[in-house]
Amino acid sequence: MKKPSVSNIILYACTLLVVIAGTVFWASDLTLDPPMYFSGLGQSLSTDPAQYVYHARNNIVFDDPDPFDYPRWLVYQRSLTSLTAHVWFAIAGASLKQANMVGLLLSIGGLIFFLLAAMRHHRPWVLLVIAALYLVNVSLFVHGRLSYLENGLIFITALLFFAYSWWADRRWGPIVCGVLIGAAMLMGKLFGVLLLPALVLAEWFSGREDRVRRIVKSLVAFFATIVVLIFTLYGTHLSAVSGYFGEQSYGLRGFPAG
Repeated sequence: MKKPSVSNIILYACTLLVVIAGTVFWASDLTLDPPMYFSGLGQSLSTDPAQYVYHARNNIVFDDPDPFDYPRWLVYQRSLTSLTAHVWFAIAGASLKQANMVGLLLSIGGLIFFLLAAMRHHRPWVLLVIAALYLVNVSLFVHGRLSYLENGLIFITALLFFAYSWWADRRWGPIVCGVLIGAAMLMGKLFGVLLLPALVLAEWFSGREDRVRRIVKSLVAFFATIVVLIFTLYGTHLSAVSGYFGEQSYGLRGFPAG
């Protein structure tokens, strides 16, 4: 194995310093109110994040994740954001600061896996640029410090990129990718399903002789994961879940013109 040059070591060290400094900056003043009307007329920055850690917070405060028996938010209880909140609140306690820390852990964790994935095929200076652009992005900074489902989706997407970058040539690589896309859809955010056509197209244009078989593996793994997760995570509450899926897809704003 070829040893990295001194310049490469310096670039890796600079990337690490940027990630550490960016994380410290992102973690500062987590109790500050988010900006008003950041993305138009909506106020979702102030209203939405709390519902995603609702069950984890209740479990700590009341020793009951759903004291009001409200199935409408059941899908949030099974999300990666909520599961991360359960673990983090058990360690650090439930508060506004720790709730926002959940989003930060997932978004920064996603960045780390993006960088580990990029190491496979790119030079060290590319990693430094990725880290810098990610951490100074205003939209990521604002939303990444809140407990949004999208931060869980970012984390799973980064895992998918990592798995495809390092293990795509393995026989089981497409299976792992299919499983992660299923998890992205049901434990991240519903539109995580859009990662599936991205994977299919990546395989189709890869030039591999067995690309059709690899695509079939990914599709089978994806649909099998969907079936297993639906019954594992939601059990007898399938009606609430199907209602949520309908609302978040065609019911929220109608069928997209695109």
